[in-house]
Amino acid sequence: MFEVDSATAELLDVWNNNTFGSQLCAELRANQTLIEAYHHEDSRLNGLDRDENLAECLQGNRYFSQFEALQLRVAETLSLRQIRVWHYTRLLDFEIEALTKVIELSTEEKMQVRLSKLKYRGHLTDKEFEMLLEGSALKTQKTSRENRFFCVPSPISVTERLVEPFLNNWGGEVVYFHQRDEALQRKLGTLGFPRVIEIAAKVSDPISRYSLARCVLNTYALDLGFPLYPANIDLCIKDNPPPARVLAVHTHGEQDFQELGISYPEGAELLLGRHERWSKLSDD
Repeated sequence: MFEVDSATAELLDVWNNNTFGSQLCAELRANQTLIEAYHHEDSRLNGLDRDENLAECLQGNRYFSQFEALQLRVAETLSLRQIRVWHYTRLLDFEIEALTKVIELSTEEKMQVRLSKLKYRGHLTDKEFEMLLEGSALKTQKTSRENRFFCVPSPISVTERLVEPFLNNWGGEVVYFHQRDEALQRKLGTLGFPRVIEIAAKVSDPISRYSLARCVLNTYALDLGFPLYPANIDLCIKDNPPPARVLAVHTHGEQDFQELGISYPEGAELLLGRHERWSKLSDD
């Protein structure tokens, strides 16, 4: 593990209420009755026959407005905290040093610089360089792809199919997603090594904070015993420069890399246990 900054004492993990801190925990405890009522009502509505109880189902959860107000208050609390997030990628060794100095948002110009460095080091031919540059989603989907950095707030096991494309292809979706040349696709899977970047980030975007707040409320409800699916989201950081710092880089072959979302970081057994309980409920 390439450790950059081990100062994690103030970090909030949205999946671990042991990291929520006194202010957030006080808010959740003060509203526990509301949280329980909201989820009991949700469960009741989901159990109704929609055809026979259409009007009641369309009316929705009667506690929704109060619950949403709570979610907005939690989101505001999160604006003051550093959230631990995880970025799944594939990088060459020389790229690690640059990433640990500064996290950059994706742009067409920066992608060209990255590809140029690979060509200079002999990893790409001139033709491959041009094909990857022209086929990049930063060209074909510029508006929706540019100036973004994607991560997730809950660690995902590196064996999960959800993260395989990011770990198995250099450059992420902006490079491999629209690439149709099979030989070049295979080559992207040989460049560098699978990595997971552990990051501390402040989230200023209100929509992202609102989604993170729902993860927090979901975690609290799970620990109250409600049979909910463990929440995770695609978190998009758009601030430039991102208010984030790299804590560590986990690389394929290292113990921490294999244990992500299982026994690493501390408390990850909570995640594993929740997923196992959900799987059992689904099987039943």
